[in-house]
Amino acid sequence: MNNSSAANGTRVGLEKMKKQRRSSSAADKVVASTAGEDSWKTFAGRTHGTEQFEVLDLFRGLKRSFHHNFLAGPPSSGTVCPVCYCEPDRPEDWHVTWCRHAVCRNCLQQYASIQVNDKEHVGPLKCPVCPQVLRRKDAIVAMGGNSDLISQWDTKIRNQLLRALPNYRPCPKCTSSGGGQDSAIAAEENHIGMGGGGGFVTAECLQPHYEERREAATRVLEARHFLTVGLILGYFTSISIMNKSPSTSASVDLFFMFVLIYPFVKGGMAAHRWLAQVARQTFFKPVTVECPCCNSPFILPAESEILRDDETSRWMDANTRQCPSCSAKIVKTGGCNHMHCSNCRADFCWACMRLRTGCKAFHCANGARYGNAVPGDRGQDGPGAPQPGDSILTIIDYLLERRTPQIGFADVFIVVTCLFARHVGVVQVLVGWIMAILSSVLASQILMGSMIMFLIGTAFQDLRIQHLQRQQQNRMQQIRRGNNRANNPFGL
Repeated sequence: MNNSSAANGTRVGLEKMKKQRRSSSAADKVVASTAGEDSWKTFAGRTHGTEQFEVLDLFRGLKRSFHHNFLAGPPSSGTVCPVCYCEPDRPEDWHVTWCRHAVCRNCLQQYASIQVNDKEHVGPLKCPVCPQVLRRKDAIVAMGGNSDLISQWDTKIRNQLLRALPNYRPCPKCTSSGGGQDSAIAAEENHIGMGGGGGFVTAECLQPHYEERREAATRVLEARHFLTVGLILGYFTSISIMNKSPSTSASVDLFFMFVLIYPFVKGGMAAHRWLAQVARQTFFKPVTVECPCCNSPFILPAESEILRDDETSRWMDANTRQCPSCSAKIVKTGGCNHMHCSNCRADFCWACMRLRTGCKAFHCANGARYGNAVPGDRGQDGPGAPQPGDSILTIIDYLLERRTPQIGFADVFIVVTCLFARHVGVVQVLVGWIMAILSSVLASQILMGSMIMFLIGTAFQDLRIQHLQRQQQNRMQQIRRGNNRANNPFGL
């Protein structure tokens, strides 16, 4: 009884182990298949265009399927592998890919291992001979049932999917060698894999920082009103200084009072722009976060964050679009239709928002739903004048985008001349000539305007008189007709 029960237990244990191996191999095969891609592009063997269906894809794919299933086989004796330039020992060591390249299985598996371990590699595995993407059945062979390699690939595609999400922020100390050995050990312990470390930054965790920065930027912008009042007070102070020491000519003082307005207006516009720059720096002040993988702090650039509130969401919806691959927010500042997403490295057309299309630089091949870019275009138009309900970002952009004159040496010279050089004889002579010319021009303009107004008034008066005369004539004719009817009621 004891021997039979032990045998039964051993048999049950062996069956469980076989089931686990079969389930693990099936799971490995499923994960390995994700290293390839089955689309119309790979089915047809195209290297151009998108993954979408084209007219000749069905014919091309059926032709390749017939060739792969019935004509493709191990190469003849004496043929060497195009990768290692060696001939395999057995015919079954060859593998013919869907793209019709015969390579030895060892080279295919080694090349797949290189791509899996390459940090710069993105997307499905490619053929070692040509740049075409492997199909899923070829990717399973390339993985070779290597559980460690399949586990690395599983971690890699997981990290790529996570890092492609808009809320994911990579840690620079995990992804680079600058973090040191401690960061590398911490990253390995947290199962970061080859994609590097980092974490998710949501709008909820950024909201307190955003509120604080918005209030600070609002206070900076509100200072421009006090600055305007200060400039007005400075102007009238300069006028009072000029009145305390008047020159010998009242026209000279009057001239410099008007000239002094120019540098003060330029100074006010330049000061408003400077305050807008300070407000923008305050609004986009970097935030320090801590990596959940290596526990090291790093600076999170605020300009790369999606600050979600009612004001900012309106601006984002009006000025940005989502990447068709990873849905990251993208703003176009100029150039052609071709766009490259810095988050997922996808290429797409800005005019139709489709991935990897055959659209040209300034001519969309899919109808240009959003409009073609124009050569020499500087991007989106600058913001218009801010309205009372606009956000703080709209006001800042308006102040920064509008043309602002630069304060130079000439403006300082004008202020010094207005305050202290009015008593110089040469200045008074020059100003006298200028005032004389302006007076003559002004007098001629006034005289011409008066003559024009007189002629217009005379013409209107003549028209009015003619209108009154016509009305009087019509009344006289009506009176005469009435008298004639009264004198001759029977029309005789």
